[in-house]
Amino acid sequence: MTASSNQPLVSNQLPLTIDLPPDEKEFREFLTDYLRRNSNITNSKEGALYLPQELANFKQLYTRNNNQKFRNGYRRVFDMVTLNSANIGPAATVSFPHDISQIQGTLFIYANCTSTTSNFFTVTGHPNVYLDSTTVYFTNPTALTLSQVDVVAEYVKQVPT
Repeated sequence: MTASSNQPLVSNQLPLTIDLPPDEKEFREFLTDYLRRNSNITNSKEGALYLPQELANFKQLYTRNNNQKFRNGYRRVFDMVTLNSANIGPAATVSFPHDISQIQGTLFIYANCTSTTSNFFTVTGHPNVYLDSTTVYFTNPTALTLSQVDVVAEYVKQVPT
């Protein structure tokens, strides 16, 4: 069985070309190796959905003092303008409950912003965009009125014991 692709194999992509060996012993070795690679590729793939609900992003972060125990990564997007029911003015701060249970820390948090005059930019880090145990916060660091602010929060939760 053979299928082909115009692109070379990328490290986190499944191969589209498969040449099966005719020998039974070689076939078993090939199949074992092929399935192992597919599992590794699938398990290391990041989900690319950005939705206003909690989704696993398939990132895993080690646990301190035990590198073999991992904490799963999650992603959630907050539409701060919709939550605010209005554009966000210059230097204004808005905050809303995030309803994320057992949050232990962030992997990455940023805000994609669009102004009413069609300026596009990203805001990262404290003090302009951050989470605490109950709330998501955003402060407009510009002199522009913002018509769209999507806060993307990637975070880990407590490891079940």
